[in-house]
Amino acid sequence: MKKNILYTILPGVLSLALICACQSAPGEDSRARFITFSEKKSIPLTGAGKPSMEQEFNLLSLEDEDPDSVLFRSLVYGGKTAEQYAAEREEIYRTEYLEVKSGFKEGDDYGESMNWYHTETVSLKTESPRVRVFSKTSESYTGGAHGNREQRYFVIDRPAGRQIDTAFIIKNGAEGELTALINDALRSRADLGPGTALTEGGFFEESVEITENFFLDKDGVGFHWDQYEITPYFMGPIEVRIPWKKLTGLLSAEGKAIRRDLR
Repeated sequence: MKKNILYTILPGVLSLALICACQSAPGEDSRARFITFSEKKSIPLTGAGKPSMEQEFNLLSLEDEDPDSVLFRSLVYGGKTAEQYAAEREEIYRTEYLEVKSGFKEGDDYGESMNWYHTETVSLKTESPRVRVFSKTSESYTGGAHGNREQRYFVIDRPAGRQIDTAFIIKNGAEGELTALINDALRSRADLGPGTALTEGGFFEESVEITENFFLDKDGVGFHWDQYEITPYFMGPIEVRIPWKKLTGLLSAEGKAIRRDLR
């Protein structure tokens, strides 16, 4: 009799254990599993080794099994793999560099203007069960007075399987209030008083519009502008963050869910 009871209960216990194990797995599996790709190359202009074109890539790829992998490659690498993307970028800069070289004559002084470089880095900035935020930064110098830097953010809503914009997290009709918060943050960054035109702090315009180059983290929503976008080069990249508590009344239902998720 005891054996019959044990045989009856045991399958149920094992089934319950299996269910619990399956329920706990998604939390672990939701973490990004990356493949890293790093490469450095030097293209010397002459036999002396300098000047040269220096290229460096530090890239990430999501494993193919990751549900976000196809979207990630599409957004960050134009649908290519990290290796294919790096090879394409290398060839573009190599071709341009050698074309410029062809304009020099034997014995010409190449000078510092031919010490070119190009670097690209892709990193994960924020990850939660609901969202992933990736950052892609590139820096290059191809002659002239100074180099250039560009940084782009990609915000992925994981359940929806798509990139999201600010309209996804901000409710309809709140765009004006968000714009005001952004401009206030920029004034504060430039040590300007309330309502002061941003031009008083060196900006190109008296006020700025919402940029879609943004990121999310546990502290709020950040907005980024590269050099030359809203200020002169010497002021560098501009980035401000609006704390979640200041956005409380502006968030859409999706925005509120993301905020809870990031806490």
